[in-house]
Amino acid sequence: MSKKPETLFKERIMPQLEALPKTYVMKTQELSKRGILDLIMCVNGLFVAIELKKSLKEDPDELQRWNMKKVGAAGGIAILAYPENWDTVFEIVADIAHRGYVPDIKIMDS
Repeated sequence: MSKKPETLFKERIMPQLEALPKTYVMKTQELSKRGILDLIMCVNGLFVAIELKKSLKEDPDELQRWNMKKVGAAGGIAILAYPENWDTVFEIVADIAHRGYVPDIKIMDS
């Protein structure tokens, strides 16, 4: 049985995230509560949640968007990541890990 594109994306990026200093990454399971974002992280003391999608053609559902807004409202950062924007997303997370940089945005949709 072949793996889903989102699973392959997650497997590709996890080593990059886990190699960052001051970073803890937890994958949520496929059978977790509906709407929970795919990756829950603590990066240099900041709560970061990432929702992974297989391509730019796929949008988060209403519950995922609601959870992303709640993360931002609580002072964390919620990011919507696709293979197409991964380099930018990783740069933001790496900046937080290395320098404590916090972007002005609380929710990154693309």
